[in-house]
Amino acid sequence: MKYVLLTLISAMLLSISWPTYGVPFFIFFALVPLLMMEHGVSKFSDYKRKSWVVFGLSYICFVIWNIVTTGWLYGAKNPDGSHSMLAVVFPVLVNSFLYSLVFQCYHWYKNAQGTYWGLGFFIAIWMSLKKFI
Repeated sequence: MKYVLLTLISAMLLSISWPTYGVPFFIFFALVPLLMMEHGVSKFSDYKRKSWVVFGLSYICFVIWNIVTTGWLYGAKNPDGSHSMLAVVFPVLVNSFLYSLVFQCYHWYKNAQGTYWGLGFFIAIWMSLKKFI
């Protein structure tokens, strides 16, 4: 339960720091609860499939964040004038998957190379994804 709470805190911090009228200061701390969740699951939990737990919880975090920050896409209209849920659902799910995939790569690399190398790798791969997107 504490891992879900950390995930939701991270989603909340990401969400309130991103919108136009958000508080950008929180972006500096927004990923810390998610990193704490990953560390707790990796080192202290007794889950059998830790990688799946990390991926699932990070996906929940990024889905919430993407819904809050890209929910404005619901205003996109089809040629017939109706609103398109696909305009919101597809970008939210795919973007969240990409962010979770990056977080999963960090999880694997950190477990193989150690925390310090893993954090350096996380910064590099996160920035690479931002350049890609």
